Amino acid sequence: MLKKKMFVFSLISVFIVLSMISTVNAQTISVSKGPAAFGAGTFVHDHEGVPHNHYFSFSVSDGNFKKDGWYYKPDGKFYMLATHENEIHMIAKSDQIQRFQVNKVKGGLNVGFEGVATVKHMNEDWQKGWKFTVEAFDSGSKGQDSIHIMFTAPDSTEHHMEGTLTSGNILIKK
Repeated sequence: MLKKKMFVFSLISVFIVLSMISTVNAQTISVSKGPAAFGAGTFVHDHEGVPHNHYFSFSVSDGNFKKDGWYYKPDGKFYMLATHENEIHMIAKSDQIQRFQVNKVKGGLNVGFEGVATVKHMNEDWQKGWKFTVEAFDSGSKGQDSIHIMFTAPDSTEHHMEGTLTSGNILIKK
């Protein structure tokens, strides 16, 4: 039991450190010539009527702009940790962010990005080849930011989670 608590504590510590490191990446928003987005925080996702904490951090910027409105091969990283009943349920770390776009929407700015991740789901070993899509909303000072994350496992099983941030922030520059 003590080993399990130490493991959970160490993982949460890693996410806190990653969030702090990602804060440095937020500076790319001000120096990047094109759109950029950064986010780090916590949200609660209801799964079968039970609330679960999710921790995330991401940064995405630059890339090659195409006529379809997406920036391909951007600089970026994405991390996510999901807990269910105080147990680690899923850990994801991006291997590559393939494309992203920023859009002005009612109430703020929206970023969408897609990529491939290595994921540890429940008691399984780490597995490469999970696809993910993230949509994050920055309401500025007008309200609360939110995030929606969709994972597709190599066997095509989908896992989605979304929520309003309970801590942290999402910053998007168009």
